[in-house]
Amino acid sequence: MHRISIRQYLLGGAAAALLAVPLVAVTTPASAVSVTPPTITAHPNNLMVNTFTTLTGSNFAPDKSITLKECSAKNWVVEVANPCDTTNAVTLTTDAKGGFTTGFQAQLCPNGKRVGPTAVRCFIGVPTPSGIDTIKLVGAVKIIVTYP
Repeated sequence: MHRISIRQYLLGGAAAALLAVPLVAVTTPASAVSVTPPTITAHPNNLMVNTFTTLTGSNFAPDKSITLKECSAKNWVVEVANPCDTTNAVTLTTDAKGGFTTGFQAQLCPNGKRVGPTAVRCFIGVPTPSGIDTIKLVGAVKIIVTYP
């Protein structure tokens, strides 16, 4: 008489064989699991047009040249008008840990959203291709620029 295990009866021979094989956990180093995105802070973040703010960045690629721009959006489609002030940019090299500190003179970003009678919301970050036809402002920090 041929005995059939409950596993074989319920699942069939091939599935039962698979269940008998121990599963091996796939592990990766903790550093590869979570990547902290780049960030920028601005002090002050509410300032008058043509005055300087101090930008501090972290978690960028180490020892790399980046260009910071002031823009009215954090993401945009390439075919649409450029939301960045093309005349207002700072190029710098990050340190060995991917950080930086630099001064940045605030302008009025093109088509910035009004947040008061004489204030506009802008963002400062690194314009970077994201997909086929979109740009993302990496590390974007929000600033409020007031004007007379």
